[in-house]
Amino acid sequence: MASDAARDSRGWLAESGGRLLIDLCVIIAWVVAATITVRVTDLSLTAYYIIVFAGVLFYSIAFDPWSWRS
Repeated sequence: MASDAARDSRGWLAESGGRLLIDLCVIIAWVVAATITVRVTDLSLTAYYIIVFAGVLFYSIAFDPWSWRS
């Protein structure tokens, strides 16, 4: 049974791995850009958290990662 679950997980990762890698790269780039912007403009830590959260939320909504819902 455990091997069946592992096999299913590997199959899912093989199918979705490219998308996960792209999502990870975009989120990392967004966090780095937000960090640099906040440090250069000397904004507060609260503003940083709002900017990062808003960017991640926008990306999640715009690119519909939950396409399995339909």
